[in-house]
Amino acid sequence: ADQIINQSEIVTHAAMTYLRSLHQGPTFLDECMPRMLTIWLDFANSIQEASSVRCKDAKYISLLDNAKRQLSKLNKAIATTKAKIPTYYYLTAFPQIVSQICHTNQETYLVLKSLINKVFLDFPQQAFWHMVYV
Repeated sequence: ADQIINQSEIVTHAAMTYLRSLHQGPTFLDECMPRMLTIWLDFANSIQEASSVRCKDAKYISLLDNAKRQLSKLNKAIATTKAKIPTYYYLTAFPQIVSQICHTNQETYLVLKSLINKVFLDFPQQAFWHMVYV
């Protein structure tokens, strides 16, 4: 978790690069969408875990604040991208999205919830089966 916090700008840049790839079309959809979701959700989870640690020095707090800003930037980019790419892109990784429905980071949870709602509205029959056991 500390390594991800230390390299938050690189993590954000990597996720944004996958998002840009998705804007170009579905050619690498099966590689880009799951990887982008993994990077984003793991990053958010690492920040949440690091925030719960009590003993922090000034440098660590500064790194954590920067990581939180980077996560906020990433959350906004994903929320914006939601309207710009076809919904079926998210349907391809819907099980991965649904598995994170109880994400501990509130801002990330709200973006996930909006993604789930969008997929549900556009593809109710397909999305329903992924949500049966939730």
